[in-house]
Amino acid sequence: MKISQEINMLATKSYPIQSIKRREQGTITAIVVLNSQGDLLEMDFDKKRPKRLYQKTKQILKNYKFPKPPQLIFDNKDKFSIKIPVNFILKWIMLQFCNKKPFFVIEIYLFLQ
Repeated sequence: MKISQEINMLATKSYPIQSIKRREQGTITAIVVLNSQGDLLEMDFDKKRPKRLYQKTKQILKNYKFPKPPQLIFDNKDKFSIKIPVNFILKWIMLQFCNKKPFFVIEIYLFLQ
């Protein structure tokens, strides 16, 4: 399974409840620096709003165990960085039967660039 898919599944399961209630959506782009063993050395973010989504993205990436990258990526360096945009998207779904209340379906996409 790809890194982006694994992180995507983690993000899907942990969309902040308060963000759902407030209908917060957005893209949090992280710049992650890894060493040759796949250990997380640094994290920086282009945007830190909405705050709850930023904090959740930070928590997910901090706890994620990155695999050891291939050596050819390093080219005489001991670390490299990747940019990871995390998109938090709420989709509105209306139930058309039994007078049920509408609900949200959460879709979160993460792509490595």
